Amino acid sequence: MPDELIVPLTEAFSAQNIAAYYDNTPQEVRPYIGETLFPPRRVAGLDIKYVKGKSGAPVVLRPAAFDTSAPIRTRIPFQRVIHEMPFWRESMVVGERERQDLMRALASNDPFLEMLLVEIYNDANGLVLGAGAAVERMRMKLLSTGFIQFTAEGVPYDYDYGFDQAKQMTTLVGAAAWDQPETAAPLTDIQEAMIKARASSARLLLTADTFRKICACKSVRLAMFPQPAGVVPSPIPPAQVAAYFETAWRVSFMIIEEEPNTFLERVGGEEMRMFPDGVATLVPVAGALGDTFYGTTPEEADLMLSSATNVQVVDTGVAVATHVTPVAPIQLSTTVSQIALPSYGRIDRMHIINAF
Repeated sequence: MPDELIVPLTEAFSAQNIAAYYDNTPQEVRPYIGETLFPPRRVAGLDIKYVKGKSGAPVVLRPAAFDTSAPIRTRIPFQRVIHEMPFWRESMVVGERERQDLMRALASNDPFLEMLLVEIYNDANGLVLGAGAAVERMRMKLLSTGFIQFTAEGVPYDYDYGFDQAKQMTTLVGAAAWDQPETAAPLTDIQEAMIKARASSARLLLTADTFRKICACKSVRLAMFPQPAGVVPSPIPPAQVAAYFETAWRVSFMIIEEEPNTFLERVGGEEMRMFPDGVATLVPVAGALGDTFYGTTPEEADLMLSSATNVQVVDTGVAVATHVTPVAPIQLSTTVSQIALPSYGRIDRMHIINAF
């Protein structure tokens, strides 16, 4: 087989072309809501460092007498948080048989070639999407529980952000649970959570199913449309409920849609939720909550200038690397890797409601 066929094939699957395919292909699950709340930020190395202080009302300036030294104020306590970020890496290969099919189609200008190329591009694209899902799962775990904890390949990962569960979490049971529409009082529960979070206005992060439970509660309908004793208003459109909460109580809903909220732990595995139904998380009304830090992967640090491996970075810090093995079995591999972890400097202003 002519050598000139080898070059276009490796060029077709360069990291740059795979990255361009990812950037220009509409993705059903993008953007994630966590990208807004924790925007991406690059750092060098494996560690992230940030300062977490106690926010709240300003301390008034102390009075003093003329011709005296100014009294020294005690500094508001803060905590320097340092975490080593987790590392992800996974590859897919184009084996010898696939390479033969591709080169045969390329040599004969077979229309089947485009289908083969798209299929393999989609494999690589899936790895990049998986990198984004891994980060979003961490952000949603942090927002729904107050910490990040998971096990990957038998290795436990546990990140403590200083969330005070006793003060910052409310768990509703029995008749108070939001899946009990006749007795639940979501409006009261949210107001109490705002008081605990010292918030006069807030965003409430929840799934569409949890929001539907709020809309179905009799207490919410009666608050919106008071009726004579024994009379309950008809179901109210969700958009009207959301507008009422925002106008009357300065609470805006951030509803997590179904598609971006699902992931698979393994190929062929069961579909799972990143942010669970039954949880509602109260966060400050405006601005980012923290950052999503991306470190420098070995592929980016060590292989960017390599002639044997082609590397391109997408989505701030996700490295795409392609490589052809020089010995049998001859394989064209695509590796996607990332080092990433969210920070959360405003976690003391969050309140989690386990609603049902």
